[in-house]
Amino acid sequence: MNRPGQRNSWVQTLPSMTTSVIVAALLGLAALNVMQRVSWSEMEDGVLWRSSGSEVVAREIAAGTAGERAGIERD
Repeated sequence: MNRPGQRNSWVQTLPSMTTSVIVAALLGLAALNVMQRVSWSEMEDGVLWRSSGSEVVAREIAAGTAGERAGIERD
């Protein structure tokens, strides 16, 4: 039986359990982030774009790329 001023043992371990759960969740998210960065690749359309005033125009288009197949023309 507990005395009036005594806490239960689970109440005393609650802060350390909460911290452990948060740390485990953050480590899991970090691992997922690393896995995503390893498998991520930038999409390439084969076009070198440049800003021209308020427009974006094609500066160069590589042969045989998606940009060329789409019919993008140089400006």
